Amino acid sequence: MTDVTIVVCTRNRVDALHRCLSSISETKLQCPTAKAELVVVDNGPSDDTRDLVSTWLRSAALPVRFVEERRPGLGAARNAGVRNARGRLIAFTDDDCRVAPNYLSDMLRHFNGDKTPTIRGGRVELGDPTDLPLGIKVDDAEVLFQYPMHPGLIALGCNMVIHRDVFAHVGPFDERFGSGALFKASEEVDFFYRAYLSKVPVIYVPDMVVYHFHGRKTLDVARAHYWNYSMGTGALYAKYLFAGGGLHKHIYWDLRKAIREIVAHDGFDEQGLFSRPFMMLQVFKGMAMFWASSTIGQFRGHSVPEA
Repeated sequence: MTDVTIVVCTRNRVDALHRCLSSISETKLQCPTAKAELVVVDNGPSDDTRDLVSTWLRSAALPVRFVEERRPGLGAARNAGVRNARGRLIAFTDDDCRVAPNYLSDMLRHFNGDKTPTIRGGRVELGDPTDLPLGIKVDDAEVLFQYPMHPGLIALGCNMVIHRDVFAHVGPFDERFGSGALFKASEEVDFFYRAYLSKVPVIYVPDMVVYHFHGRKTLDVARAHYWNYSMGTGALYAKYLFAGGGLHKHIYWDLRKAIREIVAHDGFDEQGLFSRPFMMLQVFKGMAMFWASSTIGQFRGHSVPEA
């Protein structure tokens, strides 16, 4: 079996994708003994992504497969990548990221000593210093996810590696979550939480680095990002409200912080990027939308693409 399949899901970002693929080829050259492959999933293509991949793979340092997934949403795209992966480990990064040269060797060093199927997320640094410090995780200590930590804090979807056998325990990504889906965030958070409930270790490691070139430079764009994140968080709360594991308590903790901000003017951040009261409005909206979409889907007899 192949050691690692690196999955890159992309949608109409051909220039960023080229830089991402080049970094993956470089990390393979730095770890020549690893049996690695690359799967590029084009999620609703309308640009020259196929032509780019076809040209680039001729000089790539590892085998490459191109997959089209017409169903919109990052959850659906990630599932297509898993279906086409042959690796013992399945690593996910985004088309606006570049992996570090030692990314592959660091990954194998961590996973080769495991005695049970595991998920790891790695360090995500800001690729462009002119971007706002969002979509990054630069903690210096290794952490095992456990209650009462929020699953959204353990790792980021642009740098996560999942042992193949985990999917047999946890199932696929929930396709209602992720960019391009009904809830435009939290597909990886949902997966992490289901893994935790299934007793699968979810670990953050401070190496295994990727650089995130997300391009968010204005507060308006950043607020839209947090809006999507909060809606996804609300849907997550609704999905697991009665599932156990303690996630429901975060609703109370978040609401208490929002009330404290109103009463004591205890702000969420110095820039006023996104107030907690507004965040909670989006959380409750996400919860309501999740329940409504599930009810409507069942009423109409539609299958709900959940995990």
